Amino acid sequence: MASPSIVPIALTIDDRTGYTLWAPPWEEDGEQWQAFLGAEGRLHLFKSERELAAYARTAAEHDLDDHPVWPVVAMLPARDLTPDDDHRYDLDGMYELVAENPDRWSVGEVADTIDIVSRIAECCAATRIVRDLEQVPEIGLLSMGADAFVGREGENSWTAVGKAVDEHWETVLTRLGKRIRWPKVDVSVLDAEEKELASREAQQTGKVAEERVKRRQAAAKLGREAEDADRRALESEDDDVLIEEPVTGTAVIQLPSTAWEADADEVDDATEFWESVGILPVELALPEGSGLTLRCYVDDAPRFLGRKQTVYLFRSADGLGAFIRGKSPHDLRDIATWPDVVDSDIPALPAGEDRYDLAEISELFSRGDNTDVFDYSRLAHAFDGVLDLAEYTRLDSVDGLIRPETALGRALVESQRGVGKSLAPADTGAMASAWDEVVEKVSGAVRWHD
Repeated sequence: MASPSIVPIALTIDDRTGYTLWAPPWEEDGEQWQAFLGAEGRLHLFKSERELAAYARTAAEHDLDDHPVWPVVAMLPARDLTPDDDHRYDLDGMYELVAENPDRWSVGEVADTIDIVSRIAECCAATRIVRDLEQVPEIGLLSMGADAFVGREGENSWTAVGKAVDEHWETVLTRLGKRIRWPKVDVSVLDAEEKELASREAQQTGKVAEERVKRRQAAAKLGREAEDADRRALESEDDDVLIEEPVTGTAVIQLPSTAWEADADEVDDATEFWESVGILPVELALPEGSGLTLRCYVDDAPRFLGRKQTVYLFRSADGLGAFIRGKSPHDLRDIATWPDVVDSDIPALPAGEDRYDLAEISELFSRGDNTDVFDYSRLAHAFDGVLDLAEYTRLDSVDGLIRPETALGRALVESQRGVGKSLAPADTGAMASAWDEVVEKVSGAVRWHD
Protein backbone atom coordinates (compact mmCIF):
# COMPACT_ATOMS: atom_id res chain seq x y z
CA MET A 1 0.00 0.00 0.00
CA ALA A 2 1.23 3.50 -0.81
CA SER A 3 2.61 5.74 1.91
CA PRO A 4 0.18 8.14 3.60
CA SER A 5 -0.68 11.08 1.35
CA ILE A 6 -3.32 13.75 0.92
CA VAL A 7 -4.52 14.92 -2.50
CA PRO A 8 -6.81 17.81 -3.44
CA ILE A 9 -9.99 16.93 -5.31
CA ALA A 10 -12.79 18.92 -6.94
CA LEU A 11 -16.46 17.91 -6.97
CA THR A 12 -19.09 19.49 -9.21
CA ILE A 13 -22.55 19.01 -7.76
CA ASP A 14 -25.74 21.04 -8.21
CA ASP A 15 -23.93 23.42 -10.59
CA ARG A 16 -21.30 24.28 -7.97
CA THR A 17 -17.67 23.18 -7.95
CA GLY A 18 -16.15 22.64 -4.54
CA TYR A 19 -12.58 21.90 -3.49
CA THR A 20 -11.57 19.60 -0.68
CA LEU A 21 -8.90 17.09 0.37
CA TRP A 22 -8.85 13.31 0.30
CA ALA A 23 -6.48 10.97 2.09
CA PRO A 24 -6.42 7.73 0.01
CA PRO A 25 -6.25 4.48 1.98
CA TRP A 26 -3.11 4.04 4.05
CA GLU A 27 -2.08 1.55 6.69
CA GLU A 28 -1.20 2.49 10.26
CA ASP A 29 -0.64 0.11 13.17
CA GLY A 30 -1.96 -2.77 11.08
CA GLU A 31 -5.23 -1.00 10.26
CA GLN A 32 -6.37 0.59 7.01
CA TRP A 33 -7.56 4.20 7.09
CA GLN A 34 -9.13 6.63 4.66
CA ALA A 35 -10.55 10.11 5.20
CA PHE A 36 -11.78 13.33 3.62
CA LEU A 37 -11.60 16.87 4.93
CA GLY A 38 -14.68 17.21 7.07
CA ALA A 39 -16.03 16.56 10.53
CA GLU A 40 -18.90 14.82 12.28
CA GLY A 41 -20.00 12.86 9.23
CA ARG A 42 -19.95 15.89 6.93
CA LEU A 43 -17.77 16.61 3.90
CA HIS A 44 -16.39 20.14 3.69
CA LEU A 45 -16.27 21.81 0.27
CA PHE A 46 -14.83 25.23 -0.51
CA LYS A 47 -15.54 27.62 -3.36
CA SER A 48 -11.86 28.09 -4.21
CA GLU A 49 -8.40 26.77 -3.50
CA ARG A 50 -7.73 29.95 -1.49
CA GLU A 51 -10.64 29.19 0.82
CA LEU A 52 -9.38 25.64 1.19
CA ALA A 53 -5.86 26.86 2.05
CA ALA A 54 -7.23 29.40 4.54
CA TYR A 55 -9.35 26.74 6.23
CA ALA A 56 -6.31 24.47 6.50
CA ARG A 57 -4.49 27.26 8.37
CA THR A 58 -7.27 28.00 10.85
CA ALA A 59 -9.37 24.84 11.40
CA ALA A 60 -9.05 23.36 14.85
CA GLU A 61 -10.56 19.86 14.58
CA HIS A 62 -11.43 17.81 11.53
CA ASP A 63 -11.02 14.29 10.14
CA LEU A 64 -7.53 14.92 8.70
CA ASP A 65 -5.92 16.71 11.64
CA ASP A 66 -4.10 13.59 12.85
CA HIS A 67 -3.04 12.40 9.37
CA PRO A 68 0.76 11.88 9.19
CA VAL A 69 1.27 14.50 6.46
CA TRP A 70 -1.31 17.06 7.59
CA PRO A 71 1.34 19.42 9.09
CA VAL A 72 2.85 19.74 5.61
CA VAL A 73 -0.42 20.03 3.68
CA ALA A 74 -1.80 22.57 6.16
CA MET A 75 0.88 25.07 5.13
CA LEU A 76 0.69 24.63 1.35
CA PRO A 77 -0.13 27.75 -0.66
CA ALA A 78 -3.45 27.89 -2.48
CA ARG A 79 -1.94 27.21 -5.90
CA ASP A 80 -0.59 23.88 -4.63
CA LEU A 81 -4.11 22.78 -3.72
CA THR A 82 -5.33 22.72 -7.32
CA PRO A 83 -6.56 19.20 -8.24
CA ASP A 84 -5.11 17.53 -11.30
CA ASP A 85 -7.37 16.25 -14.06
CA ASP A 86 -7.53 12.76 -12.54
CA HIS A 87 -9.02 14.14 -9.32
CA ARG A 88 -11.85 16.25 -10.73
CA TYR A 89 -15.26 14.63 -10.52
CA ASP A 90 -18.27 16.06 -12.38
CA LEU A 91 -21.19 14.50 -10.56
CA ASP A 92 -23.66 16.57 -12.58
CA GLY A 93 -22.25 15.17 -15.81
CA MET A 94 -22.99 11.52 -15.01
CA TYR A 95 -26.06 11.41 -17.24
CA GLU A 96 -24.06 12.55 -20.27
CA LEU A 97 -21.33 10.00 -19.53
CA VAL A 98 -23.64 6.98 -19.52
CA ALA A 99 -25.22 8.23 -22.75
CA GLU A 100 -21.85 7.93 -24.53
CA ASN A 101 -20.41 4.80 -26.08
CA PRO A 102 -18.63 2.58 -23.53
CA ASP A 103 -14.99 3.31 -24.33
CA ARG A 104 -12.08 3.43 -21.89
CA TRP A 105 -12.72 7.11 -21.11
CA SER A 106 -16.46 7.05 -20.51
CA VAL A 107 -16.33 3.79 -18.54
CA GLY A 108 -13.36 5.04 -16.55
CA GLU A 109 -15.03 8.33 -15.66
CA VAL A 110 -18.27 6.63 -14.61
CA ALA A 111 -16.33 4.14 -12.49
CA ASP A 112 -14.19 6.86 -10.89
CA THR A 113 -17.18 9.06 -10.13
CA ILE A 114 -19.15 6.29 -8.45
CA ASP A 115 -16.02 5.17 -6.62
CA ILE A 116 -15.29 8.60 -5.10
CA VAL A 117 -18.93 9.02 -4.04
CA SER A 118 -18.84 5.58 -2.44
CA ARG A 119 -15.67 6.51 -0.55
CA ILE A 120 -17.24 9.73 0.69
CA ALA A 121 -20.33 7.82 1.79
CA GLU A 122 -18.20 5.31 3.67
CA CYS A 123 -16.14 7.99 5.42
CA CYS A 124 -19.30 9.90 6.36
CA ALA A 125 -20.86 6.70 7.74
CA ALA A 126 -23.70 7.12 5.24
CA THR A 127 -23.42 4.13 2.91
CA ARG A 128 -27.13 4.41 2.13
CA ILE A 129 -26.13 7.22 -0.26
CA VAL A 130 -25.04 4.68 -2.86
CA ARG A 131 -26.73 1.55 -1.55
CA ASP A 132 -29.49 1.36 -4.18
CA LEU A 133 -27.11 2.10 -7.04
CA GLU A 134 -24.49 -0.43 -5.99
CA GLN A 135 -27.09 -3.18 -5.73
CA VAL A 136 -27.42 -3.12 -9.53
CA PRO A 137 -25.19 -6.04 -10.71
CA GLU A 138 -23.93 -4.25 -13.83
CA ILE A 139 -22.46 -1.45 -11.70
CA GLY A 140 -19.93 -3.97 -10.40
CA LEU A 141 -18.68 -4.50 -13.97
CA LEU A 142 -17.32 -0.95 -14.11
CA SER A 143 -14.20 -1.99 -12.22
CA MET A 144 -13.32 -4.30 -15.12
CA GLY A 145 -13.01 -1.40 -17.55
CA ALA A 146 -14.31 -1.05 -21.09
CA ASP A 147 -13.66 -4.74 -21.89
CA ALA A 148 -16.71 -5.63 -19.79
CA PHE A 149 -18.96 -3.75 -22.21
CA VAL A 150 -17.85 -5.25 -25.53
CA GLY A 151 -20.21 -7.21 -27.78
CA ARG A 152 -23.95 -7.61 -27.57
CA GLU A 153 -23.89 -8.76 -23.96
CA GLY A 154 -21.57 -5.90 -23.05
CA GLU A 155 -23.84 -3.38 -24.77
CA ASN A 156 -26.78 -4.71 -22.76
CA SER A 157 -24.74 -4.31 -19.57
CA TRP A 158 -23.85 -0.73 -20.46
CA THR A 159 -27.53 -0.02 -21.12
CA ALA A 160 -28.30 -1.42 -17.66
CA VAL A 161 -25.68 0.90 -16.14
CA GLY A 162 -27.38 3.84 -17.86
CA LYS A 163 -30.80 2.79 -16.56
CA ALA A 164 -29.40 2.44 -13.04
CA VAL A 165 -27.97 5.95 -13.20
CA ASP A 166 -31.24 7.35 -14.57
CA GLU A 167 -33.15 5.68 -11.75
CA HIS A 168 -30.88 6.23 -8.76
CA TRP A 169 -28.38 9.04 -9.45
CA GLU A 170 -30.71 11.88 -8.47
CA THR A 171 -31.27 10.14 -5.14
CA VAL A 172 -27.50 9.76 -4.74
CA LEU A 173 -26.96 13.49 -5.31
CA THR A 174 -29.77 14.45 -2.94
CA ARG A 175 -28.47 12.25 -0.14
CA LEU A 176 -24.90 13.34 -0.74
CA GLY A 177 -25.93 16.99 -0.73
CA LYS A 178 -27.23 16.58 2.80
CA ARG A 179 -23.74 15.49 3.87
CA ILE A 180 -21.94 18.48 2.34
CA ARG A 181 -21.05 21.67 4.20
CA TRP A 182 -19.65 24.87 2.67
CA PRO A 183 -17.79 26.52 5.58
CA LYS A 184 -17.21 30.26 5.48
CA VAL A 185 -13.54 31.17 5.63
CA ASP A 186 -11.60 34.41 6.03
CA VAL A 187 -8.98 34.25 3.26
CA SER A 188 -7.15 37.33 4.55
CA VAL A 189 -4.99 35.00 6.68
CA LEU A 190 -3.15 34.18 3.42
CA ASP A 191 -2.32 37.74 2.37
CA ALA A 192 0.99 38.13 4.22
CA GLU A 193 2.44 34.75 3.29
CA GLU A 194 1.39 35.12 -0.37
CA LYS A 195 3.26 38.42 -0.57
CA GLU A 196 6.34 36.79 0.97
CA LEU A 197 6.09 33.82 -1.41
CA ALA A 198 5.82 36.12 -4.43
CA SER A 199 8.88 38.04 -3.25
CA ARG A 200 10.96 34.87 -2.81
CA GLU A 201 9.95 33.59 -6.23
CA ALA A 202 10.83 36.89 -7.84
CA GLN A 203 14.27 36.71 -6.25
CA GLN A 204 14.75 33.11 -7.38
CA THR A 205 13.62 33.94 -10.91
CA GLY A 206 16.10 36.80 -10.98
CA LYS A 207 18.94 34.53 -9.87
CA VAL A 208 18.09 31.94 -12.53
CA ALA A 209 17.92 34.64 -15.20
CA GLU A 210 21.31 36.01 -14.13
CA GLU A 211 22.86 32.56 -14.29
CA ARG A 212 21.42 31.95 -17.76
CA VAL A 213 23.05 35.17 -18.95
CA LYS A 214 26.38 34.06 -17.46
CA ARG A 215 26.09 30.65 -19.15
CA ARG A 216 25.33 32.25 -22.51
CA GLN A 217 28.29 34.58 -22.12
CA ALA A 218 30.55 31.66 -21.19
CA ALA A 219 29.29 29.67 -24.17
CA ALA A 220 30.02 32.58 -26.48
CA LYS A 221 33.61 32.65 -25.29
CA LEU A 222 34.09 29.01 -26.35
CA GLY A 223 33.90 30.05 -29.98
CA ARG A 224 32.56 28.30 -33.04
CA GLU A 225 35.19 25.54 -32.92
CA ALA A 226 33.96 24.22 -29.58
CA GLU A 227 30.35 24.54 -30.73
CA ASP A 228 31.04 22.44 -33.82
CA ALA A 229 32.84 19.79 -31.74
CA ASP A 230 29.91 19.56 -29.34
CA ARG A 231 27.51 19.12 -32.24
CA ARG A 232 29.61 16.32 -33.75
CA ALA A 233 29.69 14.56 -30.38
CA LEU A 234 25.95 14.74 -29.91
CA GLU A 235 25.22 13.53 -33.45
CA SER A 236 27.61 10.59 -33.25
CA GLU A 237 26.04 7.19 -33.86
CA ASP A 238 28.68 5.39 -31.85
CA ASP A 239 27.00 3.29 -29.16
CA ASP A 240 30.01 3.35 -26.87
CA VAL A 241 30.66 6.06 -24.29
CA LEU A 242 31.80 9.03 -26.32
CA ILE A 243 34.02 11.74 -24.83
CA GLU A 244 34.82 14.55 -27.22
CA GLU A 245 37.26 17.12 -25.84
CA PRO A 246 37.45 20.43 -27.69
CA VAL A 247 40.53 22.61 -27.52
CA THR A 248 39.01 24.56 -24.65
CA GLY A 249 39.08 21.48 -22.44
CA THR A 250 35.29 21.03 -22.16
CA ALA A 251 33.82 17.55 -22.71
CA VAL A 252 30.59 16.17 -24.09
CA ILE A 253 29.68 12.75 -22.76
CA GLN A 254 27.09 10.51 -24.36
CA LEU A 255 26.22 7.40 -22.40
CA PRO A 256 25.46 4.14 -24.18
CA SER A 257 21.88 2.91 -24.17
CA THR A 258 20.88 -0.03 -22.04
CA ALA A 259 20.85 -3.52 -23.49
CA TRP A 260 17.05 -3.60 -23.56
CA GLU A 261 16.39 -0.37 -25.44
CA ALA A 262 13.68 -0.73 -28.10
CA ASP A 263 11.47 1.50 -30.20
CA ALA A 264 8.03 2.56 -29.01
CA ASP A 265 6.15 -0.03 -31.07
CA GLU A 266 8.23 -2.90 -29.66
CA VAL A 267 7.66 -1.67 -26.12
CA ASP A 268 3.91 -1.32 -26.73
CA ASP A 269 3.68 -4.85 -28.13
CA ALA A 270 5.59 -6.29 -25.18
CA THR A 271 3.59 -4.25 -22.66
CA GLU A 272 0.34 -5.69 -23.99
CA PHE A 273 1.49 -9.17 -22.99
CA TRP A 274 2.94 -8.21 -19.62
CA GLU A 275 -0.17 -6.28 -18.66
CA SER A 276 -2.29 -9.30 -19.58
CA VAL A 277 -0.42 -11.44 -17.02
CA GLY A 278 -0.37 -8.72 -14.38
CA ILE A 279 3.42 -8.78 -14.04
CA LEU A 280 5.47 -5.93 -15.48
CA PRO A 281 9.17 -5.48 -16.29
CA VAL A 282 10.83 -2.78 -14.22
CA GLU A 283 14.08 -0.92 -14.86
CA LEU A 284 15.98 0.37 -11.84
CA ALA A 285 18.92 2.72 -12.31
CA LEU A 286 21.30 2.81 -9.35
CA PRO A 287 24.84 4.19 -8.98
CA GLU A 288 26.08 0.67 -9.80
CA GLY A 289 24.23 0.64 -13.12
CA SER A 290 20.82 -0.15 -14.61
CA GLY A 291 19.07 -3.47 -14.17
CA LEU A 292 15.84 -5.26 -15.00
CA THR A 293 13.45 -7.04 -12.68
CA LEU A 294 9.73 -7.89 -12.54
CA ARG A 295 7.00 -6.55 -10.27
CA CYS A 296 3.35 -7.25 -9.58
CA TYR A 297 0.91 -6.33 -6.81
CA VAL A 298 -0.79 -8.79 -4.48
CA ASP A 299 -3.57 -7.27 -2.36
CA ASP A 300 -2.13 -3.83 -3.23
CA ALA A 301 1.28 -4.82 -1.86
CA PRO A 302 4.25 -4.77 -4.28
CA ARG A 303 6.01 -8.05 -4.99
CA PHE A 304 9.23 -8.21 -7.00
CA LEU A 305 11.21 -10.95 -8.66
CA GLY A 306 13.34 -11.82 -5.69
CA ARG A 307 13.44 -13.76 -2.45
CA LYS A 308 13.86 -13.13 1.26
CA GLN A 309 13.30 -9.38 0.94
CA THR A 310 15.95 -9.12 -1.78
CA VAL A 311 15.23 -7.86 -5.31
CA TYR A 312 16.98 -9.63 -8.18
CA LEU A 313 18.33 -7.21 -10.79
CA PHE A 314 19.56 -8.37 -14.20
CA ARG A 315 22.05 -6.51 -16.36
CA SER A 316 20.53 -7.87 -19.57
CA ALA A 317 17.14 -8.94 -20.86
CA ASP A 318 18.67 -12.27 -21.90
CA GLY A 319 19.87 -12.86 -18.36
CA LEU A 320 16.43 -12.14 -16.99
CA GLY A 321 14.85 -14.45 -19.57
CA ALA A 322 17.20 -17.28 -18.67
CA PHE A 323 16.38 -16.88 -14.98
CA ILE A 324 12.64 -16.90 -15.70
CA ARG A 325 12.97 -20.23 -17.49
CA GLY A 326 15.21 -21.64 -14.75
CA LYS A 327 14.31 -23.52 -11.59
CA SER A 328 15.59 -21.10 -8.95
CA PRO A 329 13.06 -20.31 -6.20
CA HIS A 330 11.62 -16.78 -6.00
CA ASP A 331 8.53 -14.90 -4.81
CA LEU A 332 6.68 -14.79 -8.13
CA ARG A 333 6.42 -18.54 -8.68
CA ASP A 334 3.06 -18.77 -6.89
CA ILE A 335 1.47 -16.04 -9.03
CA ALA A 336 -1.29 -17.68 -11.10
CA THR A 337 -0.01 -16.29 -14.40
CA TRP A 338 3.65 -17.17 -13.83
CA PRO A 339 3.47 -20.27 -16.09
CA ASP A 340 2.38 -17.93 -18.92
CA VAL A 341 5.50 -15.84 -18.31
CA VAL A 342 7.73 -18.94 -18.40
CA ASP A 343 6.18 -20.18 -21.64
CA SER A 344 6.37 -16.80 -23.38
CA ASP A 345 9.24 -15.49 -25.48
CA ILE A 346 8.08 -11.86 -25.18
CA PRO A 347 11.07 -9.72 -24.15
CA ALA A 348 11.00 -7.88 -20.84
CA LEU A 349 10.88 -4.32 -22.17
CA PRO A 350 9.93 -1.83 -19.45
CA ALA A 351 7.48 0.93 -20.31
CA GLY A 352 8.37 4.50 -19.43
CA GLU A 353 6.26 4.51 -16.28
CA ASP A 354 8.11 1.42 -15.01
CA ARG A 355 11.61 2.95 -15.22
CA TYR A 356 12.98 4.41 -12.00
CA ASP A 357 16.20 6.39 -12.24
CA LEU A 358 17.40 6.87 -8.67
CA ALA A 359 20.89 7.77 -9.85
CA GLU A 360 19.51 10.70 -11.85
CA ILE A 361 17.86 12.13 -8.74
CA SER A 362 21.14 11.81 -6.85
CA GLU A 363 22.82 13.75 -9.64
CA LEU A 364 20.12 16.42 -9.55
CA PHE A 365 20.47 16.81 -5.80
CA SER A 366 24.23 17.15 -6.22
CA ARG A 367 23.62 20.41 -8.08
CA GLY A 368 22.29 22.02 -4.93
CA ASP A 369 24.94 24.76 -4.91
CA ASN A 370 24.17 25.78 -8.49
CA THR A 371 21.27 27.88 -9.66
CA ASP A 372 19.74 25.02 -11.61
CA VAL A 373 16.28 24.10 -10.36
CA PHE A 374 13.98 21.22 -11.13
CA ASP A 375 10.38 20.43 -10.29
CA TYR A 376 9.19 18.38 -7.36
CA SER A 377 7.21 16.48 -9.98
CA ARG A 378 10.49 15.00 -11.24
CA LEU A 379 10.89 13.33 -7.87
CA ALA A 380 7.44 11.75 -7.82
CA HIS A 381 8.21 8.86 -10.14
CA ALA A 382 11.48 7.97 -8.40
CA PHE A 383 9.73 8.09 -5.03
CA ASP A 384 7.08 5.65 -6.29
CA GLY A 385 9.79 3.14 -7.11
CA VAL A 386 11.58 3.66 -3.79
CA LEU A 387 8.40 3.18 -1.76
CA ASP A 388 7.56 -0.08 -3.54
CA LEU A 389 11.11 -1.37 -3.11
CA ALA A 390 11.22 -0.36 0.56
CA GLU A 391 7.89 -2.08 1.25
CA TYR A 392 8.90 -5.33 -0.45
CA THR A 393 12.39 -5.47 1.09
CA ARG A 394 11.09 -4.25 4.47
CA LEU A 395 13.46 -1.31 4.65
CA ASP A 396 11.74 0.28 7.63
CA SER A 397 14.66 2.67 8.04
CA VAL A 398 13.64 4.38 4.80
CA ASP A 399 10.41 5.49 6.49
CA GLY A 400 12.47 7.43 9.01
CA LEU A 401 14.31 9.27 6.26
CA ILE A 402 11.10 10.41 4.58
CA ARG A 403 8.99 11.34 7.59
CA PRO A 404 6.78 14.37 6.79
CA GLU A 405 8.77 16.60 9.14
CA THR A 406 12.05 15.94 7.29
CA ALA A 407 13.19 17.92 4.25
CA LEU A 408 13.04 14.81 2.07
CA GLY A 409 9.63 13.90 3.48
CA ARG A 410 8.26 17.31 2.56
CA ALA A 411 9.61 16.81 -0.94
CA LEU A 412 7.82 13.45 -1.07
CA VAL A 413 4.51 15.07 -0.17
CA GLU A 414 5.02 17.81 -2.74
CA SER A 415 6.08 15.39 -5.48
CA GLN A 416 3.08 13.11 -5.00
CA ARG A 417 0.81 16.11 -5.35
CA GLY A 418 2.32 16.80 -8.78
CA VAL A 419 2.05 20.56 -8.48
CA GLY A 420 5.35 21.25 -10.25
CA LYS A 421 6.66 23.50 -7.48
CA SER A 422 10.28 24.49 -7.98
CA LEU A 423 12.88 22.89 -5.78
CA ALA A 424 15.39 25.62 -4.98
CA PRO A 425 19.15 25.06 -4.49
CA ALA A 426 18.93 25.61 -0.73
CA ASP A 427 16.34 22.82 -0.51
CA THR A 428 18.41 20.35 -2.53
CA GLY A 429 21.37 20.79 -0.21
CA ALA A 430 19.26 19.74 2.77
CA MET A 431 17.86 16.71 0.97
CA ALA A 432 20.92 15.37 -0.84
CA SER A 433 22.46 13.39 2.04
CA ALA A 434 19.12 11.84 3.01
CA TRP A 435 18.45 10.79 -0.58
CA ASP A 436 21.93 9.27 -0.88
CA GLU A 437 21.22 7.24 2.25
CA VAL A 438 17.92 6.05 0.77
CA VAL A 439 19.66 4.96 -2.43
CA GLU A 440 22.38 3.22 -0.41
CA LYS A 441 19.79 1.24 1.53
CA VAL A 442 17.93 0.28 -1.67
CA SER A 443 21.21 -0.76 -3.30
CA GLY A 444 21.92 -2.98 -0.31
CA ALA A 445 18.62 -4.80 -0.82
CA VAL A 446 19.45 -5.72 -4.43
CA ARG A 447 21.25 -8.78 -5.78
CA TRP A 448 22.77 -8.34 -9.22
CA HIS A 449 22.69 -11.01 -11.91
CA ASP A 450 24.26 -11.01 -15.37
